[in-house]
Amino acid sequence: MATLTLTLKLPFYRLNQCKAQEFDRLTELNTGIANQLLEVPKTDRRKYTLLRL
Repeated sequence: MATLTLTLKLPFYRLNQCKAQEFDRLTELNTGIANQLLEVPKTDRRKYTLLRL
């Protein structure tokens, strides 16, 4: 059975400038990685996204 993971982006309360900049940097980094992963053919994508225990 397939497992679905949902990630929620919640607003930060009293986020200081340093944390806000780091959050923006990580958001851009994660978006870039996700977009690169979407460019990989679906058959090869499973190698990178399949959880192996």
